[in-house]
Amino acid sequence: MCLSHQGVRCGIPPRRILGASKGSGSEQVVCLWRRADSVQRGSPNAEERVFQLATIDGPRWIRGSNPTLCSVPAVDVCRLTPLLRELVPLPHVVGVAEIAGDLVWLVDPTRFSPVAAEVNISVESAV
Repeated sequence: MCLSHQGVRCGIPPRRILGASKGSGSEQVVCLWRRADSVQRGSPNAEERVFQLATIDGPRWIRGSNPTLCSVPAVDVCRLTPLLRELVPLPHVVGVAEIAGDLVWLVDPTRFSPVAAEVNISVESAV
């Protein structure tokens, strides 16, 4: 499933998505692009939904928008190069692919484990 999370397009295997809802704002929502367990507060935008993912630490909620189901042939999936792996210190980002003309970060949420809130490394600053 492809979706936009914090303005970044990402692909998550549908089997790792445990549920989705409009979101009431009461869910504790984490961010995939930070190595922090910071919780986003407030209600999602009208176009946003919340998705519950199976992570290494159990179910976690993220906000996302524009979800679409798509299939990506294995030949179109590129693993992160060693240099890019250094620049993107997020173990749950496992690759990149072009889907419908968009560059999409491929995420394995079973590798996602939020850590101390004082660490704040975003994809935007890493790339």
